[in-house]
Amino acid sequence: MAAGQGPAAVMAGIDASLAMRRLDQLVATGGMSHRWGHRRGNSIVCGGHAYWQGSITVHGEKTAVTLHLKKIGKWLLHLAEVVLAIWVILVLLQRQGFLLPGPALETASPTSRSALAADFRLPDLEGNWQSLSHFRGQVVLLNFWATWCPPCRAEMPSMEALYQSYRDQGFAILAVSSDVQGAAVVQPFLEQYRLSFPVLLDSRGQVTGTYGVRSLPTTYLLDRQGRVVSREIGARNWANAGAQSLIASLLEEPEQASHQSRAERSPILMEKQADATREQIP
Repeated sequence: MAAGQGPAAVMAGIDASLAMRRLDQLVATGGMSHRWGHRRGNSIVCGGHAYWQGSITVHGEKTAVTLHLKKIGKWLLHLAEVVLAIWVILVLLQRQGFLLPGPALETASPTSRSALAADFRLPDLEGNWQSLSHFRGQVVLLNFWATWCPPCRAEMPSMEALYQSYRDQGFAILAVSSDVQGAAVVQPFLEQYRLSFPVLLDSRGQVTGTYGVRSLPTTYLLDRQGRVVSREIGARNWANAGAQSLIASLLEEPEQASHQSRAERSPILMEKQADATREQIP
């Protein structure tokens, strides 16, 4: 027994030595294929890399068990946990209004805009009826949303920032709420988020259906003539430089006569407009 070594340490060394000797015998007699690997020190080597170290089980004979594969498995598990944590953080940031994409900047030219947004009438929080045509001559951001919708809540602060930047230059926001409870849930929401742009109540979902909204939030950007410039499905960052440049460019377009030729009107929108107007006039 070497100085400083206890009986347990000596026996462990003997066991490891016997296991490696047995492994050599198996390889020599064909019990283990040479192609699988060979022994170097206390490791099984294949292609110059030690894949197994410590105890293995050969033909039912158990030796001490420490595998490099266990280390790799633990490393992969930690990596998966890190990736999951990053994903959760990104989702939370998006729900708080961070990391939202901006709106599309490529829009149709004024002469090629053919779809005229359907007019409608809805009550605001004070019970006054407002129509979309009342805002003709302004660039309008028509937003369909609900208080229970996390992406809607995420984009609201950026909408308020955009509204404050351009409200005095001919820009308006109309936020159409589809909350069934109406003002009872919308008013506290506006106070909580300190929103000042007009909100209209569509508790029966008539206008939401007229515009074919299937996902919230959905936003239509309208030019001064009430024509559809673009549609965005999903939350957007309306306060970034691209969005502000888009609104500024629309505000610079000359205001023209509000009437449109029959060729410029969208038959689908106009048909829905007539039905919605008949249903909503009190």
